Amino acid sequence: MVADTFWRRLRGIHAVPRRWGVLIPGRSVHGLFTGSRLWAVGLDRALRVVGVRGLRPGGLVVFREAAAVLELRSDRVPPQVGWRLSWKGGVSPWPGS
Repeated sequence: MVADTFWRRLRGIHAVPRRWGVLIPGRSVHGLFTGSRLWAVGLDRALRVVGVRGLRPGGLVVFREAAAVLELRSDRVPPQVGWRLSWKGGVSPWPGS
């Protein structure tokens, strides 16, 4: 899911099925109102992983080079820096692309 509205951002990872992640446009993500650790994956506009960090409840993660942050549950294995992710169905997550 792309969290492109206030309400989708507010619900975040809790609004999607367990195996999914949430793509949040921007360079940062916070862990307010989360009850567990998450993975924060920084992505550039080509969906290349520019950083991976653990996000604890109440924490904040900022990726300087990111265009978006992908939230994943901590029980998932995160992608590695340098990997290029793809959007299912070849649809771009970027508005107007």
